[in-house]
Amino acid sequence: MTMKAEDIMHVLRDGIAVLPGGRCRAGQAVVVCPSREQVVNPDHLRNVFLYLFEVTAKESREKGFLVVIDMRGKQTWNNVRNILKVLNIANRILHPSNGFKNPDLLATTPYISNLTDSLRLLKGEVHKNWDSRQVELMRVYQQKLFECDAEKMIEALRPYKHKFERSMGDVGGCVGDVSALAADFEQFETAVMIENVTDKLAKEWTLVKELIERRKAVLQNARRFFTSAQCYFAEVPRWTAQPGINPDDVRFNQECLENAIRAHDKFWANVEEVYAQAYEDALNLMKALKEAETEDNVAKEHSSRLQRAHKQLGERWKERQVLLHQMLAMIAFETDVKLVVDWLEQHGEPYLRRNINIGENVNQAKTFQRNHTSFQRVAANTYNNVEKLGQVFQDVTNAGSNICDVEKMSALMTDLTAKIEKFTALEQLREQLLRQSVLFHTHYKELTDWYRKMTEKYRDRRIDLTVQVCDQNKERFVLETDETAQAYAVTIGEGKAVIDTMQKSTRLIGVDYTASITHIQLLIADIGEWNIHLIANFFSLFFKL
Repeated sequence: MTMKAEDIMHVLRDGIAVLPGGRCRAGQAVVVCPSREQVVNPDHLRNVFLYLFEVTAKESREKGFLVVIDMRGKQTWNNVRNILKVLNIANRILHPSNGFKNPDLLATTPYISNLTDSLRLLKGEVHKNWDSRQVELMRVYQQKLFECDAEKMIEALRPYKHKFERSMGDVGGCVGDVSALAADFEQFETAVMIENVTDKLAKEWTLVKELIERRKAVLQNARRFFTSAQCYFAEVPRWTAQPGINPDDVRFNQECLENAIRAHDKFWANVEEVYAQAYEDALNLMKALKEAETEDNVAKEHSSRLQRAHKQLGERWKERQVLLHQMLAMIAFETDVKLVVDWLEQHGEPYLRRNINIGENVNQAKTFQRNHTSFQRVAANTYNNVEKLGQVFQDVTNAGSNICDVEKMSALMTDLTAKIEKFTALEQLREQLLRQSVLFHTHYKELTDWYRKMTEKYRDRRIDLTVQVCDQNKERFVLETDETAQAYAVTIGEGKAVIDTMQKSTRLIGVDYTASITHIQLLIADIGEWNIHLIANFFSLFFKL
């Protein structure tokens, strides 16, 4: 079975990979992976790529695909890495006819993986050492800077210190000398005070320069944000009036729907491009305000308004996307139902009608049972597909869409349900019959072997000489005889159950089990003869013991 649209309906709605319909110069179909901030599940990626492969025309599919990964916006490396990993897997799946395994590459892959892990660990260790060394160097740098500043201050103060030491005891020879010395000292004291004020002014100027730079960054980011937001809001009325492709205007066929979905996704890609720029500018503005240790309610409100408008537009666009995919799913639903019905009519039921043997011994019965188990594993895929088709039908019904033909889907689902129930009854009846056959043949072999062992054991039984040993042998013989009778009754019941099941199957599907019924009856008769022989010898052996 191939990948179905309903299998990955919830994944297709997210648009993690898009098939816009374009071709590269080599004629390969282009698959676009839009930028996404959230982490993408690798299983979802693989399922989407497989589905896009299925819906692509066969002639284009044979040329291969060109995958374009959008690295703009908030695309993370984890998403890109998942996409690349899935593409390696998908490449082997999408090209089963001409793909091949490179033994050299397979042999070197573990070595490269280990080397990459070692490199990653070494990188982390080097980065950690680099951080610690950077902190240590910064501490040493600050210490040396402080020592340099202190040395400069000491050098600046040393001349004054020497001057004071030399003139500390100089008081002059008269009042005039004292006045001159006092005037000189006051002039020096004033110079020191001016220098102190200059230092304070330099510090304040440094703070002012920092504020100027912060203010400049805030205004620049604000200008960019309001410009990009204005561009976005200018397009919102037009986008809101026509959020993509209207499903009512699209013809109900696969080619038109695929083109409409590509155009619808292209519209949203353009919207996302404009919004991503505005959102990035908003983040930069919030970061600049945070670094400036302030906040602005107007900017926050404008950013919130931008996000609300984009969310509302996204919801309207999503509604139309869901409708378009439901229309495409309707076509895929009809195709998938037909595939399941064809498998049931051409493979499933014919297989059960052809394979009616239950085996003539335990080995044959187990072989047929293993074959049926393998068939059940194949049929399990059909059961899963039917369940998924039922879920798709339920989703479309619950959605209340007027675009999809719910009555037609209901008729297809009703017919499919009837066919799968009939097939399930046949398959389970075959399983029950083989299980009963294995059980009966197993017990038949064990019972006949036990009859032979009992006959051989008591054929030439001599009487023991002691009463105690005779009592023990008698009790053992009675116990063995009772157990044999119980095993006989159980085995006979199992044989009759096998016959009843074959007769029921004959009435249900009209298969002739005459040969198998005759064989089981012969085995039952054989057990009966052994049992009659044992009963006939019971009393003579009992009295002898």
